[in-house]
Amino acid sequence: KVNHSFTPNAQYEPYNHPRFGEIKCIRCIRDVRAGEELTCHYDYNEIGDDGRLVAPDWFLALPGSDKIGR
Repeated sequence: KVNHSFTPNAQYEPYNHPRFGEIKCIRCIRDVRAGEELTCHYDYNEIGDDGRLVAPDWFLALPGSDKIGR
């Protein structure tokens, strides 16, 4: 499991799995200490017809989410 962060220590990348084809993998973008939580930016960036970010309520409630898409 990887949680969201606006300052992540990992990112999603495509990976060509020998059995399942292209899948999403997680790659660390800096050194991660033992026991440290892995975090990625979830990249919610779709803007709806009403001009608002399309994302789950928990994401919209995060400080900084109001800056996405501007």
